[in-house]
Amino acid sequence: MLSFLWPITQKVASEINGDVEITWYQGKKLLDTKNANFSYGSLDLILEEAFKYTHIKQKDTVLILGLGGGNFIKKIQQDFLHTGKITAVELDKEIIRIAKDEFGINTNDKIEIFHQDAAKFIKNTKNTYDFIFVDIFVDNLVPDFFYSTVFWNSIYSVLKPKGRFLFNAGILLKNSTKLDLIVQSLDKKMILFKKEGINKTNTLLFGEKS
Repeated sequence: MLSFLWPITQKVASEINGDVEITWYQGKKLLDTKNANFSYGSLDLILEEAFKYTHIKQKDTVLILGLGGGNFIKKIQQDFLHTGKITAVELDKEIIRIAKDEFGINTNDKIEIFHQDAAKFIKNTKNTYDFIFVDIFVDNLVPDFFYSTVFWNSIYSVLKPKGRFLFNAGILLKNSTKLDLIVQSLDKKMILFKKEGINKTNTLLFGEKS
């Protein structure tokens, strides 16, 4: 109730993302870094807009690169009644702890969480997936490797036929050539669609395997 009067914030130190904040605001719990919302705030609005352009089937096998507070998991369970297998990969062990302790994202027979570098995971996995969500930020920046053709060729190789991806490609992204390189490398193999200015801030890239 007090959060409707003023935000109630707890700061937690993270080796990778610096101080992260768990905040109760207007009755809702949020996860933020210094310069970005990681889960349940603006990301929730971005996902709502994204799901106008892509879809997840109830039994899809889903890979999430960048767990955050588990916003994507809860969103697909709510919006698509998703009950399929979910694999989440997160490098920041403190973020994994927060997702579990603060937001109830726990491993079970449907959800598997790996504390691992997403680049290494995608290179070494033997599994394939119906849907991949790439949401890898350090504070408010996407590390350069996740714009590379090496990474996106790996994404393509682990998508099933007709598999789809959603890439949260940046906040107020100024260098469109990064995305242009991805589009050029995948254009003949996938149906691609870019949407800018989502929630007035984010650029999203959508893809479906031909």
